[in-house]
Amino acid sequence: AELDITNPDIVRKRARELGLPNVRLNRQALGALWERTPLPDLSKEVLRVEAERGVFGSDLHEPYMNRELFYEFLDDCQGADLAAVVGDLTQSDAFSKFASRGQEVDNIKTTTELVMQDIDLILQVAERLLLMPGNHDFFLTRATDGALAPFALIEAWAKEKYGERVIFSKFPFAYVMVGGQKWMLHHPDTYRVTPGSVARDFASIYESNIACGHSHITSETVSKSGKYAVDIGGLVDERLVPYRHYTDRPYGKWSPGWLIVDGRGHTLRNRANANEGHVVN
Repeated sequence: AELDITNPDIVRKRARELGLPNVRLNRQALGALWERTPLPDLSKEVLRVEAERGVFGSDLHEPYMNRELFYEFLDDCQGADLAAVVGDLTQSDAFSKFASRGQEVDNIKTTTELVMQDIDLILQVAERLLLMPGNHDFFLTRATDGALAPFALIEAWAKEKYGERVIFSKFPFAYVMVGGQKWMLHHPDTYRVTPGSVARDFASIYESNIACGHSHITSETVSKSGKYAVDIGGLVDERLVPYRHYTDRPYGKWSPGWLIVDGRGHTLRNRANANEGHVVN
């Protein structure tokens, strides 16, 4: 039986059994506005999607996405029957508990419209699009006690416009079966600067191939049980992101990228040097 991946206590217990460091699920993206809010058992509602060819990106962090990289991502999405953005469609870090005093607040309307444009472009080249929330997508929702919910607004708009072509996961993870390979797409809450560390631990916990957003690092390794553990990098432009300049936290060097999976295997696109040099608007 599959692990109840929606229950943070069960995940932590499994990590301890395996002798792994602490790993955390994103409680905000699981539906709890406050960290101590009890979570119901929602394990039976975890999304499962099948596809023949999948292209998986993450971490747009609008309005700070790298546009040039996004167009490369779209090229790989051509003809795919499933594309995905694995969390953090928006930035909103001014509403984070880590925000610095005086940090500028992104224009909510502009940010939401940019995400909508991104969805339009992806669905011009891919048959379906899977979207899931990340921690940044709920900073504003939490700060306003649920009064402002950009992710919910984007979901309502996309479903009205595209119907079943757009698939929303209510959780920061979903299972996808691509070309006979089972993968979990996951946007965890744990961050470490060591490439592959978090993805490898979650691959061991879930006993599944895993593709993780959140780290902004592109890396690939294998768990002890032989499952692929991939950090898919993301499409954010670190030259533009405010918290890269407002904090002393050791985020390490980011390396954007995305993952392609089909019946022949998988390919990790690593664009490690894409965010160097001058910014192209």
